[in-house]
Amino acid sequence: MNISEKTLERRLKARARLKPDESERVARLMRVISRAAAVFESELHAREWLNRSLRELAGQTPLQMTATEPGAREVERVLGRIEHGIFG
Repeated sequence: MNISEKTLERRLKARARLKPDESERVARLMRVISRAAAVFESELHAREWLNRSLRELAGQTPLQMTATEPGAREVERVLGRIEHGIFG
């Protein structure tokens, strides 16, 4: 999410809101995690897949790709292909 652990802890402790760009990154990450869990029908399998380097993503992990919106969209396209049996 590109938010340091200390910053996140401080914000949680103070019950402070995330900045708009931080909120966007969290929402994007949650969207991809939710989609992966639905496709794999398991949070554990989704987590494993999100951390695996994929040829379809030029050797990057889906989690790395979610750093940007275009990257997250590509991860969602890969998930769509998996869901429809195109590859897995």
